[in-house]
Amino acid sequence: MPDSVADFPWKKEHVAVPALQVHTGQCVLHTITVNSYDVGAGAQLWAEVYDGVAGGTLIATIDVTDPLFVGLAYKPPACLTFDCEMEDGIYIEVNPAPPTNMSLTVTFK
Repeated sequence: MPDSVADFPWKKEHVAVPALQVHTGQCVLHTITVNSYDVGAGAQLWAEVYDGVAGGTLIATIDVTDPLFVGLAYKPPACLTFDCEMEDGIYIEVNPAPPTNMSLTVTFK
């Protein structure tokens, strides 16, 4: 019999709002795909990934205005693999809030 925790499919959630509680409770954060982003000249745009809720343990900052991300290898869509255990859930906050925007897809189980 398949094991629902160890086997596919991964759950997925689209993030296109300034902040989203993607999942509550223990899980494994598999990937975050940067689908698209729109940022004005000279502006900064980043997403913070927390274990649990805003202000919880910061897991990652995805800065799409960083010169390394803007390079050819990281143009959207760009898939970032984490495969890390999250104790309290997944919370993602995009900064600054609209009118800049970022579209992300999160996979987890």
